[in-house]
Amino acid sequence: MEPKNDAAVSCKQIETTREGWAEASKDIAEAGDDALLVGEFANSSDAELSW
Repeated sequence: MEPKNDAAVSCKQIETTREGWAEASKDIAEAGDDALLVGEFANSSDAELSW
């Protein structure tokens, strides 16, 4: 949707959601640039989980 002349106009989606993400993530991993930017962290309910 986009505004046009004070109306909401529905437009055809140009690309598929997340199109190309799988290939991009492989390229990042192959380049060795896939380190976490934010370290791992626990959630408040982790103690209640069982695996």
